Amino acid sequence: MAARRKARVVVYRARDGWRWRLIAANNRIIATGEAHTRRADAERAGAAVQRTFAVVQEATCSPN
Repeated sequence: MAARRKARVVVYRARDGWRWRLIAANNRIIATGEAHTRRADAERAGAAVQRTFAVVQEATCSPN
């Protein structure tokens, strides 16, 4: 079975604060977040969404 590539979080500075994007394995943006005043908060929010996405993906793509 081939290894599945994971979605990744990209945190970037916008005019209104720090934002994050969840990028799928095919390089498409699949989620974005609201502006945060601190980079750490944006990283934390993006990581939470990434974990949730991984769980949902595993549950829906499982061969069981």
